[in-house]
Amino acid sequence: MTFMHSSKDIRLKNNRYLTATCQRKDGRWVESSLDLDTIIGNDDGYFSWEGENFSMSAADPVTIKVASDSVLLRTDLRKANGDWRQGETLELSERIENLDGQLSFV
Repeated sequence: MTFMHSSKDIRLKNNRYLTATCQRKDGRWVESSLDLDTIIGNDDGYFSWEGENFSMSAADPVTIKVASDSVLLRTDLRKANGDWRQGETLELSERIENLDGQLSFV
């Protein structure tokens, strides 16, 4: 199950830290954070999983949009030629899960 169904207060801190209150298997709620710069990169203006440091070439602000069926990361990303790719998005729930109260890349 994706993290969005077992987490609340999902937010982004400092343009790179995905933070949420996540439910553990025992029912308790705990705060968890995942540094997206360790798992997401920028490939010529496109988000790329298993990359790193996307925020170094992202326009401020980087935002997330939480909906009932998705959590989208959104920003403008710098391309290799220095231009900007505007409105690039990445569905975070594709590869991030809540593993017993810990936001984890899978």
